[in-house]
Amino acid sequence: MNKSIAVIPGDGIGPEVMVQAERVLQAVATNFAHKFELTQGVAGGAAFEQFGSHMPEETLALCRRSDAILFGSVGGPVSEQHLDKWKNCEANSILSLRKTFSFYANYRPVVLSPDLAEMCPLRPDIIKNGIDILFIRELLGDAYFGAKETTTEKGQRVARDTSQYTEDQIKQVVQRYRHGHAQRLALDSIRALSGQLETEPDWQSDTFLGHICTPRSFWRSPYRQYALHLQHIEEPLPRRADISNLAHSLPCE
Repeated sequence: MNKSIAVIPGDGIGPEVMVQAERVLQAVATNFAHKFELTQGVAGGAAFEQFGSHMPEETLALCRRSDAILFGSVGGPVSEQHLDKWKNCEANSILSLRKTFSFYANYRPVVLSPDLAEMCPLRPDIIKNGIDILFIRELLGDAYFGAKETTTEKGQRVARDTSQYTEDQIKQVVQRYRHGHAQRLALDSIRALSGQLETEPDWQSDTFLGHICTPRSFWRSPYRQYALHLQHIEEPLPRRADISNLAHSLPCE
């Protein structure tokens, strides 16, 4: 396999971590007969110093030419956030990248290594069979990209962020389109996990404060409606779990 990868170290610990990430990629390439062409780009404060922009067109062009993007971190010291170099750095960098390339889903796996079991806060009888959790996060909706307003009302400042989702934004987290053929991104992940776990995994289609926040409770209906239309899924639909309740139910020592 030959692939081109845009490497964007960013700021802070980003460059240091990226050095090790590149070592891992080179080890993978060597051991599995792959070839990775790595090309450096800039973002965040590092990009602002060079181009006057946190996500310059030069970096976006590099990303467009590449098969994948390896991104570090961006942002500067809290005490310097008022400086142009760091003001809105994260939003201008990360959110711009997400919006430009429609990066709508984020995978966050949680796996317990046997070598680290002693450091886990959960009781041994709970983790004896390991931990295998996959969080799938939507990236293009909610308050990140909603309307923002700061105004003055009755003599005091008022700030508002609009939290908004569309049905399509919710569905595309469950369904991935590639070459015109629908592939079930989230459901395929759950299906794979179900073959490894003794019990059927819970699907978190609710979100924190879903019982009082309309955009969050709105997630329930489109997900269930879409999932019911996947007639070729033989396994029963996963159960819905409220993550706030799940967090309180984890038994610790």
